[in-house]
Amino acid sequence: MEARRAQRAPDGTAALSRSLQLFGHPDPIEADPTGESYAFEKGASKTGGGDGFADVWKRDFFAWEYKKKKRDLGAALEQLTRYAAALDNPPLHVVCDTVRFRIETRWTNTVTAKHEFELEELADPDKFALLRAVFHDPEALRPKQTRASLTKEAADKFQTISTGCSSATRTGRRSPISSTSWCSASSPTASSSCPRACCAS
Repeated sequence: MEARRAQRAPDGTAALSRSLQLFGHPDPIEADPTGESYAFEKGASKTGGGDGFADVWKRDFFAWEYKKKKRDLGAALEQLTRYAAALDNPPLHVVCDTVRFRIETRWTNTVTAKHEFELEELADPDKFALLRAVFHDPEALRPKQTRASLTKEAADKFQTISTGCSSATRTGRRSPISSTSWCSASSPTASSSCPRACCAS
C-alpha cells in the first residue's frame, strides 16, 4: 500500500518534475517503482509522534518538501527534520515553492551549510550547480568543517584572547589584542561594558 502511495506524484508538484527533467534525472516512478530507495510521498513517522510523508525522497541523497507560493519554508524544513530519522537521515534537506529554493546540509558531525536562491537565479552557473548536486552528487555539498573543528577553532580564539588579557594584567599594559574587537576604547563606558577585564583602565 505504501509503495503505491509513494509512487503517486504529489498534487501541485509540477515544479519538482520540471526540476528532475532539467537536471537529467529520472522521476521515482521510472527509476524505482517499489519506492524502496527513491519515492514520491515517502511515508515517515515523525519524531515526537504522528505520521506524514516527504514529497520526494532519495536514500542517501535528499528529502524534499514542495509548498505553495509564499508558504513558510522554515516550517517545511522543520517538518523534514521531524521525518529525518524515519528516512535514514538524508544528508540534504530541500524545500521550495514556485519561486524559492532552500537547501540545508545535515551530515553527522559537520556544520550545517545553508543555500537559498530563487528560480530565476538558476541562470547563474553556481546556483545551477548547487541544485544539480542535490540530484547527482550530494557529496559536493558536504561542508569541509566538522563540528569538532569548529569547537576547537572557537576554543583557540578564546585562548588567544585569554592569554593576551593575562599578559596585559601582568605588565600593566592594555592587551595587544585590539580592544576595538570588543568595544570602543574612546567610549566613556568602554571599560564597564567590555567583557574583557583587561580593557579597564
